[in-house]
Amino acid sequence: MKRIIISAMAMAFLLTACMNINIGGSASALKENSEMTVTGEDPETDAGEEGSAYLTDSVLSTDLIEVTVPDELAGTTYAQVYGDSIDIYDKALVDAGYPGLVFTIGTSEDCSVYAGGMFTKEGEVFTADGTIYNVGKGTASEIQWDYNEPDMPESYRKLYDAADSIIEGISGVGENRFVYRSGTRGEELYPEVLNECMADEEIPADTGYAYADVNGDGIDELIIGGTGSKQSSILRLYTMVDREPAYAAGGSEGNEYYALAWNDILNEYTGEAGETCYVIYSLEPNSTELFWQVGYKYDTAEDKDNPWFTAYNDREWEPITEEEFNSAITRINSDRLSLKFTPFK
Repeated sequence: MKRIIISAMAMAFLLTACMNINIGGSASALKENSEMTVTGEDPETDAGEEGSAYLTDSVLSTDLIEVTVPDELAGTTYAQVYGDSIDIYDKALVDAGYPGLVFTIGTSEDCSVYAGGMFTKEGEVFTADGTIYNVGKGTASEIQWDYNEPDMPESYRKLYDAADSIIEGISGVGENRFVYRSGTRGEELYPEVLNECMADEEIPADTGYAYADVNGDGIDELIIGGTGSKQSSILRLYTMVDREPAYAAGGSEGNEYYALAWNDILNEYTGEAGETCYVIYSLEPNSTELFWQVGYKYDTAEDKDNPWFTAYNDREWEPITEEEFNSAITRINSDRLSLKFTPFK
């Protein structure tokens, strides 16, 4: 049976309606084999799970970091601390019987955890022994209030809007040092690769570079692209794998890549039989792998009377109508990102 993957573009309409609260399982469910660590005051509210409870402390700690809820939000939050992560809840919603999860802060030495999927990398913790830990922010994965209410509750919005400033204010426990946005900014991550590209005589003269978070994990990619007639076309795409730059993809004449909204990548190319193909990929976090989401092609060699086709991640082309094909290509074209490249010269 075919396994269909919904592209990020298709999900965008749902996300917008939900004020950027993702649809799916809960953020806490992403934690594997986690054990709750209760610190500070006695938990006041039973969370309904064995061995779990809500904390009302304004200062919350793991072994690595300390998170402080600002004074203006005092008394509006519940929290749960699970080993390497902290969940922040809207107290008013929880007390009213709703899930109320606003965001999660997690730390891990593993670069594939807390960066990608439900999480964006927000910085790094440096320990005395030289170990580096990612610090990530996870958003709630399902609507956390009354489904019949379309708007985000004011109490929830205040916490949601304060998440970044709360994370920026994280401090390290003991000799640990937290650096906000460390390991996320392109100019910090790719200086050597960029210098090599600038010195590469095979790269066309009308070329430049840009930094953009292509896959939504909070970490910039380095994009080498055209500044002339092929503006925004990706000649080379570099990403971070285990904190090291790595080549992920690259285009050429007749085989071009473009960044799309909603964290997708478009590969537009002409096949050997003259068919025109548009394939949407997602770049896997902490990886150079491009995961096929959905493709469209116009191929008169395969069927001159009905040359419009689509294929999901099984890559089996199936016929569609001309109207369906044109609608998909129109949507793709409208979602192309216009990247502003800084010229090499």
